[in-house]
Amino acid sequence: MENKIYPADLRKPANPSHLGNPLIESLFDQLTAKEFYEILVKRGPLSRDEVLKMERSIRAQFLDSIRANFLIPNRRLFNVYELIHSSINNSYALRNPLKNSIKSNIQRDYRDFASQLTDNFEPTFSNSSMIVGISGIGKTTSINIVSALFPPALQHTDIDGESFIQIPIVKIECPKDGSIKDLCRYFFIELDRILGRKKYETEYCRNRDNASDRVVAMSKLVAAHCVGVLIVDEIQHLSKAKSGGHEAMLNFFLNLDNTLHIPIIVVGTPETVDLFSEKQRLRRRFTAGAALRWDRLPNDHEWNTIIKQLFKYQYTEEQADPNVDWASLFYSHALGVIDRAIKIFIASQKLAFKIQAKSITIDIVNKAVNNTLWIDEDIFKSIREGNLNQSRAMDLFLPDEKTDRKENYRLINIQNELLDFKIPENFYFPLIEDFINKNPTDTDTEIAFKIIKAFRQENEKSNSKSTKQIKLQPNYIEGDLRKCNTDDPSALHQDLVDLNVIAKLQDYMI
Repeated sequence: MENKIYPADLRKPANPSHLGNPLIESLFDQLTAKEFYEILVKRGPLSRDEVLKMERSIRAQFLDSIRANFLIPNRRLFNVYELIHSSINNSYALRNPLKNSIKSNIQRDYRDFASQLTDNFEPTFSNSSMIVGISGIGKTTSINIVSALFPPALQHTDIDGESFIQIPIVKIECPKDGSIKDLCRYFFIELDRILGRKKYETEYCRNRDNASDRVVAMSKLVAAHCVGVLIVDEIQHLSKAKSGGHEAMLNFFLNLDNTLHIPIIVVGTPETVDLFSEKQRLRRRFTAGAALRWDRLPNDHEWNTIIKQLFKYQYTEEQADPNVDWASLFYSHALGVIDRAIKIFIASQKLAFKIQAKSITIDIVNKAVNNTLWIDEDIFKSIREGNLNQSRAMDLFLPDEKTDRKENYRLINIQNELLDFKIPENFYFPLIEDFINKNPTDTDTEIAFKIIKAFRQENEKSNSKSTKQIKLQPNYIEGDLRKCNTDDPSALHQDLVDLNVIAKLQDYMI
């Protein structure tokens, strides 16, 4: 395995508050949209001119690379970049190794942190986020493209007497069965891949270990390698978890965010919305940093630009007829799903090569859809005709935004804040609206902490009241072993005999 570790080259960050933090100084400042796009346009599939120089018999082999490398810089992609960059910076701003020793962080494990939460009224600042979009809209591709802009791993030497390897991004896929053990295993595998060795999976994934053991190991490695952000793709797999597995996994993410201040970016299809709606507190936490929503594209200028750019990668002898409205034809088949449009484009060219056609035509495109993408065609046909039950294609529809909700969202948000501190509902519920009216300029978090303060004061007042001490007397029953209380072995033996707990051996000897 080839390692992807680069020496950490510290530079002066643009933000003065980041000075003196080697975790941030080793990375680059946030790119402008122009700088970001200029970097991306340099990558892409092989050009038409490059492929035409090759023998016709092998040109079709390069078509599949179009799907992996085709890219149109757009605002959605830049939003993902902004999200990941800010998440990493916010994460590292709280974890400066010059102020908090890496070794001391490793010594604290997941259980220590979790136990501290129950006795701690300190606020937690979550920057975890959610990206929800229909299948094939480019979520995973965008995440991979942006992640590739960051160095996989950076070697720091002699930072306050310590040396360590910093890993800004760890991206894994959620297990299909919602298993925490498997999620941790994927984490270890990804660290091994980045570091170019097979160590952590072997060390921490054993046949008889349990999920808690792996969680502890994972939390320690997050601290040891200064992981900046954890990205978990295909989060909708949690909906398939059995025996409450999805709730355990979601709570695991919540605890990891709480205890280690690691932003977690969850990525999934529309099923994710329903999954997180089950618990308002989890939904609030995983939308604190951002909540990006990607629906099917409309048939507009952006769609036309995508198809126009896609057609630059025609590897057939001749180019398609420019007088055909290809954008509209592809939209009728793909309905704004970028991945499907790319699949149709590749399948059409493959068919053209197969039948010895010099270019793709409308007939070839239609046949490619019927021959190659037929398995989903009935669903897309139903969408076009407007008679599809959305439950048949949940991953192609985002939930409608409700504009007529009657809930007071300030009340809900404050209740969610108080859930973290286990304040009894019968205490805080009558106070919330009164606190909002008396403190109209306060944020929801500030009001929540005023209620927490009132709760603590009430507890202190209750504890200070004098109460009559009642000496409890044991209520012994017949044969109660608690009556056998002596340090004398002989006396203890006789008491047990009297209670018929043990038998006299001599009564059974011949």
